[in-house]
Amino acid sequence: MGESGTILRTTDGGATWKATPSGTTNTSGWVAGGDGLIYHTITGGEPGPLSVSSASLTAPLAVNSLASLFGSRLAPATASADVQSLPVSLGGISLKVRDSAGVDRLARLLYASPTQINFEVPAGTTPGDATLEVVSGPVLRPPLAVQIRNLAPGLFTLGNKIAAAYAVRVEADGQQTALPARSPIVLDDRPVYLILYGTGIRNRSSLDNVQCTIAGITVPVEYAGPSGSNVPGLDQVNVRLTAALKGSRDGRLVLTVDGVAANTVLVNVR
Repeated sequence: MGESGTILRTTDGGATWKATPSGTTNTSGWVAGGDGLIYHTITGGEPGPLSVSSASLTAPLAVNSLASLFGSRLAPATASADVQSLPVSLGGISLKVRDSAGVDRLARLLYASPTQINFEVPAGTTPGDATLEVVSGPVLRPPLAVQIRNLAPGLFTLGNKIAAAYAVRVEADGQQTALPARSPIVLDDRPVYLILYGTGIRNRSSLDNVQCTIAGITVPVEYAGPSGSNVPGLDQVNVRLTAALKGSRDGRLVLTVDGVAANTVLVNVR
């Protein structure tokens, strides 16, 4: 499930995802809204400790967002947590976040392994220069410098940039029909809403400052904030698909929050 690959550093301190042949890595994921949201796990060739958004696989991180730390010998064991009750210790380790005000907090952990830690950036973290430190890890490592902002929008994908999303069509009698993420969304006279999953979005200033385009066409954003799944750090964006998208073959979706663009994802709207 998902696309295999390796996290690579970029010159601006972010990260990119380089695809490799299927079966060369493992993945650990969890499900929200009926779609698999994939955390990519690397098994070798990683360039050293690097922390990025779990959704966009780029830096910086955001307060109350889902993030991933990649490296080697991070934890002595592999373990996944119940996302409804996240611990601060998992797989034999904890992760300490020191914010720009010098306050230390333990992050709640979703997944821990020798090469990857998935965590929630703690609530109350002061944006700015921060550090991450693995506590009780197999090796002693210096704290990793990271940038934390109030928001850093990122959208989850199902591989090949396909949005981790689904659509809901409202029938003439008011009933709702769910349309799966990978199937074409064929538009007609019935209203259709697209539900996207991401992170780093909830701290937006206002809904008016959240914009979305598909194929360069602006679509109304009906909601942008925490998802209804009770998964910590998981955000949701609902957009209404308009008749202007009928016949479109350009599925590039661009979400902008308070002027900050998320990673571009693909949706199949016709």
